[in-house]
Amino acid sequence: MRVTFQECYSELVEHGGPQARRAYQQWEARPGYESVVAFVKNFSQEKIFGLRPQDVRNVVLTTEHALGDVPSRHQIPEIEDFTCPFALHHLFHRFIERTGELPTWQRFWRWISHQARPYWLDQIQPLASQLEEKYSQQRIDDAIRWRLGKFYYSALRETDLLVAMHAAGIPLQYHVLADVLLRVDYWIGSTLICLYFPNQRYRENHSGRKPPAENFFRDSHYPFKILNFEIERQGFGRSWLVSDRAKDRLVRMLDSGSVNSSD
Repeated sequence: MRVTFQECYSELVEHGGPQARRAYQQWEARPGYESVVAFVKNFSQEKIFGLRPQDVRNVVLTTEHALGDVPSRHQIPEIEDFTCPFALHHLFHRFIERTGELPTWQRFWRWISHQARPYWLDQIQPLASQLEEKYSQQRIDDAIRWRLGKFYYSALRETDLLVAMHAAGIPLQYHVLADVLLRVDYWIGSTLICLYFPNQRYRENHSGRKPPAENFFRDSHYPFKILNFEIERQGFGRSWLVSDRAKDRLVRMLDSGSVNSSD
């Protein structure tokens, strides 16, 4: 299976309606985003669809603790909110497509610290320098580790779910354009699947996704159905994957075709 940029653009942006097309045009024309736009336009997802459940299990068994001994209180809001042209998802999937492998935390850390350093860690350094007026260097380093470690666990879990669905015979599609820009985790036909964690501080079916995918597809004339699919929160630093029960539930929902925007 292979999903190209053009296929993703045609299926989701062109069919998505004015909001999706506007978001794409704004992203494409954003100053300073020329490199990431060129990268995404030439990026195809293929090797990720060849991963097997055993590959995920091997990573879970061999990965180091992504959060180390960093306590949650060492988070820094400015670092949690930091953005730059290359999102972490771009770099994670670039690694998979280059190597054909799902990385352990230690491999992902080496990748983002060396080959991919210009795209994220170098970008955050001006902010880190400003924060030295308020925090110690250790606290800043811890906050960056927390941000990257949380992302790694999330990306590992999302990849596991994609791999599990393919193993069950459900060929979900994925592309970083859909994920990063349109907040669509996977899609199959006209069904868009958006993962979320329950959170009492927000409306549950929108927590963890801001803005929600509905914003980009509400004016579409194409018969999209949005499936907001709840997955469990993981404990501190645990390589929790989506439970087998939740995976089976998603298989049943997709097999039945009885999904709609209120699921």
